[in-house]
Amino acid sequence: GGGGGGGGGGASSDDAKLLDTIEEAIEDILPSDPDGYTQQGRCVSTFQPSPTEEEAARLLRIKGAPPGSLMALLARHVTSPEIGASLRNVALLWRIFVGEVRWLWDQGIPLPRLPGPESPPVDLGCCLVHQKLQLINVCIRRRRNNETDPSIDRATEEFDLNLIHESQVSAALVI
Repeated sequence: GGGGGGGGGGASSDDAKLLDTIEEAIEDILPSDPDGYTQQGRCVSTFQPSPTEEEAARLLRIKGAPPGSLMALLARHVTSPEIGASLRNVALLWRIFVGEVRWLWDQGIPLPRLPGPESPPVDLGCCLVHQKLQLINVCIRRRRNNETDPSIDRATEEFDLNLIHESQVSAALVI
């Protein structure tokens, strides 16, 4: 995309720094090392709220993301001075983040920094985006279980395939 005026190599140097910063943020949020995701199903965190912050959130009924969770790390990077300084930077981080989440979905890999399968599937006490990320993990696990469990009834899939075939045959007859 392009656009603005101003010539010089400064812009490309700034863009390269921004991309490096965003790549570092993505690696922090979604580490490529799968062992860095969770410890016994709990969020790995270097940040713990103070008792007064926890009490204030409870009293105000603030629905946020748990400290150290995927959403909390994303929010921390969005508000960092390097990325949060412009809407363009935030949009770029978001686009790359969504692309990474899509890749994890396609690969059937659960999202990191979310509670494990032994926890409740979705924590309704958290913000909506955190709940949606948890729901993606539920869907990934169910899809993986459906693919590996031979006892799952495949009649629905066969019905769908037959329906598609019949509609194609009908369309061919009309033409």
